Amino acid sequence: MKISDFIHELRRRYVFRVAGAYLATAWILLQLGDIVFPALHAPSWCESALLGFVVLGFPVAVVLAWAFEVTPEGVRRTRPRTRAHDEEVVVGPAGRRTGLPRSLTALGALLLVGLGTWLFLRRAGTDHAAPIASAAVLPFVDLSPRHDQDYFSDGLTEELITTLSQVSGLRVAARTSSFQFKGESTDVHEVGRKLGVQAVLEGSVRKSGDRLRVSAQLIDARDGYQLWAQSYDRKLADVFAVQEDLARSIVSALRLKLAPARDSALSVPPTDDLTAYDLYLKGLFAWNQRTGPALEQAVRYLEQAVARDSSLTRAWAALAEADLLVYPYAGGSPAQRDEFWHRARFAAREALALDSTSAEAYTALGYGYMVYGFDWTGAEQNFRRAVAVNPNYAVGHHWYGDFLAGRGRLAESLRQMDRAHQLDPLAKQTGVERGWVMYLMGRSARAEAAIRAVLAQDPSYAQAHYRLGLVEIQEGRLSDAVSEIRRGIDLGTFQPYAASGLAYAYAASGDRDAALEVLRDLEGRYGHELIPPFSIAAGYGALGDTAQGMEWLRRGLSEHDIYLPENFFDPVLDPLRGAPGYERVLAGMGLDAGAGQPWVKVRRGGPPRAAGSPPPGPS
Repeated sequence: MKISDFIHELRRRYVFRVAGAYLATAWILLQLGDIVFPALHAPSWCESALLGFVVLGFPVAVVLAWAFEVTPEGVRRTRPRTRAHDEEVVVGPAGRRTGLPRSLTALGALLLVGLGTWLFLRRAGTDHAAPIASAAVLPFVDLSPRHDQDYFSDGLTEELITTLSQVSGLRVAARTSSFQFKGESTDVHEVGRKLGVQAVLEGSVRKSGDRLRVSAQLIDARDGYQLWAQSYDRKLADVFAVQEDLARSIVSALRLKLAPARDSALSVPPTDDLTAYDLYLKGLFAWNQRTGPALEQAVRYLEQAVARDSSLTRAWAALAEADLLVYPYAGGSPAQRDEFWHRARFAAREALALDSTSAEAYTALGYGYMVYGFDWTGAEQNFRRAVAVNPNYAVGHHWYGDFLAGRGRLAESLRQMDRAHQLDPLAKQTGVERGWVMYLMGRSARAEAAIRAVLAQDPSYAQAHYRLGLVEIQEGRLSDAVSEIRRGIDLGTFQPYAASGLAYAYAASGDRDAALEVLRDLEGRYGHELIPPFSIAAGYGALGDTAQGMEWLRRGLSEHDIYLPENFFDPVLDPLRGAPGYERVLAGMGLDAGAGQPWVKVRRGGPPRAAGSPPPGPS
């Protein structure tokens, strides 16, 4: 067929006319979508979907125009070409000239009505949906002129997380997980999937002089709909009013209700002293860096904050937590350790005197009574109060899980770790210690999977490597264990717990000289830096020197070794269980002879579980 004949045939079959009418209708639809979608707060993918629909529909319309024709008698297949038809293309009957445009107009109108109906029903369905039960607050972006207000924007974010986590019926992703997305441009669908939440709040902060501008938007992570958005341009002195309005607006947008006590608490600003609040936010920012120097700086900021305003409850609670962690991260003498605990206890009690519902203060007391005071009753009472007053406080569940592991109550410990992981799914330490509890239970396959999930998230996370090495010892993969623990030591700062595991791995693999070298290094450091006797005891136990192992274990008990309360049922101490003097150490830890025994037997391949214990197993 000649090109001229082909074009003639396209004209006869009205392909050009259909294409033109289709493009005109498509243009009108796209223009309407550009107006209607924003007005209905439709997600961004709606415009892409409409464009895709229009593009894909074009070849379909052209093919249909070629194959069929519209006549006064209805739609029928296009007749073969004849000379009469060639003349008809030029003159054409009236019916065919008018029927086609009318049909196309009807088609366009139908498309518009269908699109409008779909959007209306979709929006109406969203508006009457059940309340959203989970949300995440992403770190607010610092848009200040000098970009030097990171501590302020992070603090505002954390304050919102804390406030919203106390709303009944709402699960809020904890700070550690939300802050994994700091500085990233991540799609809200992906955030929702990774954090397991239905809604995401994101925003920005611009602080300049005494002016504050906060912009925020709440997005449904399931379909991308913007549920709420607002900007605040206020004086810095109005920061607490902005926080209150943000919290109330979010709760309203999520179709939830505040309990009367929480509703009234929102109306009370934490302090009237903006300088004290600024110092508190700086302390909070430093505390979250989790290094020795940063924690010491956090203590200084927080002490200044409470010195300016002794009624600032949040600063007292944060100071208690900071004082607790300075010694494990920065080290010090036993006298300094006792001083840190004394100060932490005082700060926590000050916080509770101001607010008896401070989960952070109860958690700090629980942890302090556990690792410093060896007061098991006091520790558990405070942990229980912490998770009771705020069931959404992930750190409370995590540290309570650590306590329970040290008491040999491993099934209970795993439940607390599971809850902490649910609240803070991207917190690396929580993920690793959840796997560690499975390792304590002898469930090595599950433990390895949990720890490898953290390494997939961050391959350079040192603690995950040496914890994985301990699991590999349990599985009998000793050369892998040595390599994994060494990699963890190379990646991070010196950790005596990791060194102890390395000595254990060397001893188990038969390399006695390498194990002794590690132990001598630990003994040489002891007395000059924070070297817990627990670590040396485990190494000697692995070498079969139970006398030396028990000597170091007794020393750990008398010195209140801070590693002992959490790790007493770690398999690295199994060679010492049953050694002369072990029963006295057990009693000194406030444990009876049967504590943890079902799990120890499982790890040794002995009888299964005691009555009432959860089923053990490798996975």
